[in-house]
Amino acid sequence: RRDGVRVTVATRWALDRDAQGRPTSILQSENDITEWKIAETRLRQSEEFVRRISDIAPSMLYIYDLIEKRTIWGNRQMHEGLGYAPEDIRRMDQRVLSTLLHPEDWLRYQDHLGQLRRLADGETAEFQYRMRHADGSWRWLHSRDMVFRRSPDGGVEQIVGAAMDVTER
Repeated sequence: RRDGVRVTVATRWALDRDAQGRPTSILQSENDITEWKIAETRLRQSEEFVRRISDIAPSMLYIYDLIEKRTIWGNRQMHEGLGYAPEDIRRMDQRVLSTLLHPEDWLRYQDHLGQLRRLADGETAEFQYRMRHADGSWRWLHSRDMVFRRSPDGGVEQIVGAAMDVTER
């Protein structure tokens, strides 16, 4: 800019032609996109921060979609804590819980799902249950869940949660 401050601009060009199709002039427009680029950089840094924090967190972190009935995101500890590779979890897709949740905990889990659907923003719901580890053993987990995303009509679509292995307790 004239004041010496550097900005990022997006430039667009258009070629104007006469009736015979010969170029007569070039039209140029420039838009200052500096703020957009700054926001883009901050978003990238924020995403990197979340990715790193979730990778070192001792808890199993996840986002569960109540509509699709599947985990749409889980951190490294979720996979390591249960002994399954991410691709194993993806292959199970909607069957993850029916495959890994202890049969005696299934009805209580259905009640927990109902509670999740009634959560107000900022409220949490807790649940203790058993999941089958890849080695065949059962691990007791304690999870805390809250609303992550709602549908346009206000219904709960996704929850975000953290679970800890409490087997030793």
